[in-house]
Amino acid sequence: MDALGFLADDGSGPSCSVTASGSEVSFREVGNGNAGDIEDISEVVHMVTEVLRSEVPGSPIEQRLENLGVTYTPRIVSMVLNRCFKKRHLGFKFFDWVRQVPGFQHTTETYNTMLYIAGEERNFEAMERLMAEMDKDMCLKDIKSWTIVMSSYGKARQISKMLSTFQAMGKSRYVAVDSKVYRTILRALCNSAKSELALEFYKDMPRSIEVGSDVFRLLLCCLARSDNAEAVLYVRDDMIKSMKYPEEYCYLEALRSFCVSGKLEEAKKVFQQMMNKSLANSSAFEILLRGLCKNGRMDKALQVMEYMKSKSCASSATFGFLIDGYLRKREHMKALELLQEMKEYGCVPLASSYTQLMQHLFAFDQHEAAYRLYEEMQENGIESDVVTITALIGGHVRNGHISEAWDAFRKINENGQRPTLKAYTVFIQELCKASRPLEALKLLKDMLESDFKPSEQIFDRIIFSLRYNHCLEEAINVERMRASFNSCSPREGLQCRTLDQVDYTDKLKKLSGSGPDGKERTLEFNGHPLYEDSDISGILPCDDTQHLEQEKDYNNEDVEQIYQILSSSNCWSSIQQALEMLSLYFTPNLVDAIMKRCKANSHAALQFFSWVGKRSYYMQTTKTYNTAIKLAGSAKDFKHMRLLYRQMVLSECCPTVDTWNVMICQYGNAGLTEMALETFYHMKQGGFQPHKATYCHLIMYLSRRKGRKVDAAIKIFHEMCHAGYMPDNGMVCTYLSALCECGMIDRAKSSVVLLCKHGFSVQAGYSILIRSLCRSDRMAEALSLFNNIEKYGCSRSTYMYGSLIHALLRRDRFDDAAAMLAEMKNLGIPQSTHMYTSFMIYYLGKRDVSKAMDVLKEMTDNGCEPTVVTYSALIRGHMAMGMVSEAWNVFQHMKLKGPVPDFETYSMFMSCLCKAGRSEDALQLIHDMLNGGIIPSAVNFRTVVHGLNMEGKYKLADSVLQSKWHLRSQRTFSGSLVANSCV
Repeated sequence: MDALGFLADDGSGPSCSVTASGSEVSFREVGNGNAGDIEDISEVVHMVTEVLRSEVPGSPIEQRLENLGVTYTPRIVSMVLNRCFKKRHLGFKFFDWVRQVPGFQHTTETYNTMLYIAGEERNFEAMERLMAEMDKDMCLKDIKSWTIVMSSYGKARQISKMLSTFQAMGKSRYVAVDSKVYRTILRALCNSAKSELALEFYKDMPRSIEVGSDVFRLLLCCLARSDNAEAVLYVRDDMIKSMKYPEEYCYLEALRSFCVSGKLEEAKKVFQQMMNKSLANSSAFEILLRGLCKNGRMDKALQVMEYMKSKSCASSATFGFLIDGYLRKREHMKALELLQEMKEYGCVPLASSYTQLMQHLFAFDQHEAAYRLYEEMQENGIESDVVTITALIGGHVRNGHISEAWDAFRKINENGQRPTLKAYTVFIQELCKASRPLEALKLLKDMLESDFKPSEQIFDRIIFSLRYNHCLEEAINVERMRASFNSCSPREGLQCRTLDQVDYTDKLKKLSGSGPDGKERTLEFNGHPLYEDSDISGILPCDDTQHLEQEKDYNNEDVEQIYQILSSSNCWSSIQQALEMLSLYFTPNLVDAIMKRCKANSHAALQFFSWVGKRSYYMQTTKTYNTAIKLAGSAKDFKHMRLLYRQMVLSECCPTVDTWNVMICQYGNAGLTEMALETFYHMKQGGFQPHKATYCHLIMYLSRRKGRKVDAAIKIFHEMCHAGYMPDNGMVCTYLSALCECGMIDRAKSSVVLLCKHGFSVQAGYSILIRSLCRSDRMAEALSLFNNIEKYGCSRSTYMYGSLIHALLRRDRFDDAAAMLAEMKNLGIPQSTHMYTSFMIYYLGKRDVSKAMDVLKEMTDNGCEPTVVTYSALIRGHMAMGMVSEAWNVFQHMKLKGPVPDFETYSMFMSCLCKAGRSEDALQLIHDMLNGGIIPSAVNFRTVVHGLNMEGKYKLADSVLQSKWHLRSQRTFSGSLVANSCV
């Protein structure tokens, strides 16, 4: 394998390369040059590279290259191009410039280097242009040239272009196809799941060609996954007869392919054949056992294990497979029992088995048990590898033992090992989850100095955590550092934007010593709320990256164009055909905007999500997955919502707390609080620390009448307070109302005391408590608290008077309400919209429209703006008195001048119209809702259908039902095409 990893799979890269660090040149294929020549060439290459990478104002690169006075040879040019691998635009510039140098002509070697650079950048237009220039310059294309091009197409899954290149190469008289070409093509076909093409290509391949056991294994697995068992057996038998592979080996590979693909029935048949042929050795048993465990067939796996024990061929590895199987089913107690059993059997557990058990115990907050396992591992002399220590680090951080985590991390180096990219990634993620962003930043510096390049997800997580903790200067610095990685190596990126430019030692100490309490105080001091208060139906932030300032990389016209295509038909094949004809370059931001635009037609949006994910250049992000999960959940397609989450994890998109928040909210909005609660616990088991928004929304769902679980709400509420998060007023109001409605008055009062102790406003806390008592018809307790409110350090307010007046009017105690209004005016406390609306509702209930309108006039004269609730009450009052035209006038006024009718207004008006025998008018409201982007509920449709049937308009009622099912099909994901792609 050459130093830069040029086509490491098939060795098709350029012959001269540089090492990963870019500092040493490999001259293994240079020729017979002596050490002095090598040193001179290396110095020249370094000089040219420095000119290319440096920027001098007013001095063009071309001029500075000419001033060097270098005599360029193909060898020097190829080596310079290799040095430009991570700054590919400079490579293109140098390649074109050196062509103009007198006496220089590009060779196959320089073209091959440039072809590889273009292919890695997936700049296929440039790659094709280079191939054409080779023909124009009469430069011979060798086998490496063709292989580089085919490999680049294969990696991008542009199969047709790859096969066309293969055919073009076959027509060349100067190139003989070798095994590397067949390896490249077979590997690309298998990786693209083109099983039929792969099989045909294999059949056409000369039997004298040796592609290697790794490619055969890949081919067998590809065929097994495509449910083509006959093809697997054909390749197996052909490997024995034509390729002269050992029979035992070929049967083992066929068995392995079926087990890996989850085709256990076919695997059992192959295994039985091996038993009949006496080919079933210990490896066969291990492969079968592992396949059964991975697919959850633990009963059968135990039978196989018992047989292996009877034959004395059970090993540490086989016990490890069983332990892995139980852990996959989250049965860690059985896995622990099995660990003890294997020790009694005389097998020493593997480090991987200990590591897996530790990971699961940490995930279930059984930290002490995990630590004991690690100690046992050390006592038994089993050397812990990087993976084990990484698991230990994650457990320490989750348990709040940050110093122990750092000690474990340093132990990696002490043991003569080196932290891996995974170790850095896990440690940084855990530190960010534990609100230790400055320590994560310190680790990022260490990671960069070790020449690791962090992923985009790591940068996003650190930046989000820094901003979350108001370390804005550091966040900006990391953003700049990330930008430099587009053109620098990790070390160069560190030099470009060094972390030492910002002194964060004091901040680190300050943050390390503060829990969520300190964090909340910091936020309040700076005047920036953690999250904006919003309605329960509001959209949650979908991704960490939403909190970053992102450049808009799409046009609204493009979004509208795709929206029109997706809405144009119910036939996906015609939609797909229209999409294929577009020349748009899809970016994650564009895809996200399209899906949000299509929220009323989530079925088409999710099909589009799957389709665009198969584009060769496109890769889904956490943000797009979160939006897709939200769309599926809002359509109550929870099966597909869970499927998307699994697909997200498998595609290595990093789920965030907001991903879990979205799923919790979708279950909560549907009243499935048991599922929401279960998702919350799974989130914590996965090591994610709930945010303020997570707690607030979950408590609100648990407190609402639909799916109410007061005991769970109380538990989560106390957990939130102890975590130091300050709830918003809406959540507190819903929670206290639930307690009061369940008769838990003392619990409600103690909750207010707890809130105030943690910094919640005393005035707001007791105002909300009075309102909650009023809403639950606990007037005696509400009035008693109000009359003694000064004892709690509060003053009487508009909010308190409004709550009491509303409750008194609901109980038809007009005189008491009027007396309270007079008292309010005498104290100089201003009236509110809420209070005026309460009087309007009272007069409308008494069928006194004149007085209700007088209240409305006084309300506007005093500068109180009517709300949606005010106008809705007016519409309901008019309808109750048969004043349909007046009700419509109010509704039209709302649509024209605002406030715009909401879902509740539409539902109320619809119900009133149907009761009044105006069901056709109610049907028009459904159309208005859809046009306004509001999704009618099943109750809305049921109300209209019932009204039409009562009026004898059966055909119209039937058409409404058809519209309902059509809308459901547009929103619920049931297309087999996308479902299959998500599995």
